[in-house]
Amino acid sequence: MHKRCIFSFVVLGVLLHFPGAIAAPTNLDQEFVYVQGAVETSKLSNFRGPLVDLGAGIAATGMTTFDRGRGWGLTLGRQWISEDEEKKRDFHRLEIELLSSSFKRKSVTFFQAMPASGDVSAEVTFVNYLRRISESENYRYLAGLGIGLARLSVADGPVFSNGCGCPKGGDSTGLAWQAKAVAQRPMGDSSVLNGYIFYRSLPGMSFGSSPQTKYPRFGIYGIGIALEFSF
Repeated sequence: MHKRCIFSFVVLGVLLHFPGAIAAPTNLDQEFVYVQGAVETSKLSNFRGPLVDLGAGIAATGMTTFDRGRGWGLTLGRQWISEDEEKKRDFHRLEIELLSSSFKRKSVTFFQAMPASGDVSAEVTFVNYLRRISESENYRYLAGLGIGLARLSVADGPVFSNGCGCPKGGDSTGLAWQAKAVAQRPMGDSSVLNGYIFYRSLPGMSFGSSPQTKYPRFGIYGIGIALEFSF
């Protein structure tokens, strides 16, 4: 998957770099409905824990390391145009975005460092608003924000030599938000290649009781490629 992502970003760079590679984006200056399919690569930001409450006022903090994450997304949206009194046109987008990301756990340090298998995964549904902020002959640039609901999952921690299998896993749900910037380049009359960067803020997690395992709120940042079709 990692090699495929690298290849995809190389292709994206080639397509966006050469002015004659694809046609001018006249179809992007209309109103339409669109669908997108995306692939992403990302990293965790400010991921702390596990934080374990052992009871009797005793708490311990651990540390988890991860490989780079991978993910995919599906989007359904609509673009529309507004005009001000001077007939200046603004382009807006409202979309529903379904995302799935996973991060392979490498180790957990809790009293001692231990290898750890299992993923931390996030499935998120966002409602996004984006607005065109700039344009050139062959490119369109968008920026926007989204808010949604995230379902997070983390595997149980390893059992340590002292017999403590304290870091518990499970599923958790909470509110999420994201910021996103997009560069667009058409590939045909109704298809567009989107390259984008993003930051997502995901809810904290809490599992079990006595001992209770917590992971505070954390973020994901990365880049992605989306192929868009309009109709």
